[in-house]
Amino acid sequence: MPSNTFLSQDAAGVTYDEEVVIFAFAQESSALTGSAAASVPVKIAHRAGRVVGCFIGVATPATSASGFVSGTVDAGVRINSAAVLSTNPSIVMAGSAAQAIRKSTNAGGGVSAVVNAGSAAFVAGAQISVDWNARSVGSAAAGAAGSGLIVGVLLRYDSV
Repeated sequence: MPSNTFLSQDAAGVTYDEEVVIFAFAQESSALTGSAAASVPVKIAHRAGRVVGCFIGVATPATSASGFVSGTVDAGVRINSAAVLSTNPSIVMAGSAAQAIRKSTNAGGGVSAVVNAGSAAFVAGAQISVDWNARSVGSAAAGAAGSGLIVGVLLRYDSV
């Protein structure tokens, strides 16, 4: 599938016609046990292309506490209703308050996304959405809640 390219005025050569779609949610928290999941439409494609990447970031991950086994934030990408990623990007809880610092999967702070090339193509009018999850496991709440979530989806458009 060809991608739209542009000539450059510098030595870099060509660049792709790409767009990063961002979904940010400042108040999400993984303080309670259970799961908070939602599918959120983020883009209606104006022409054909494919998803080529996805990343997530958190302002602060959840921190460990007695009885709180794990707190994970992850996200997936869907074209209409079909999943695009073979591996969803994810960030796990911090072991202590000192380790609860801003993290993102595009900067080595978690598990990176793997795009399934067989399901990454979309047509004009397709709905691109993200599914985000803040999961907690165990019998107690986190020592400190994780907060702030950002999901970025990289779209590369076909040549016209």
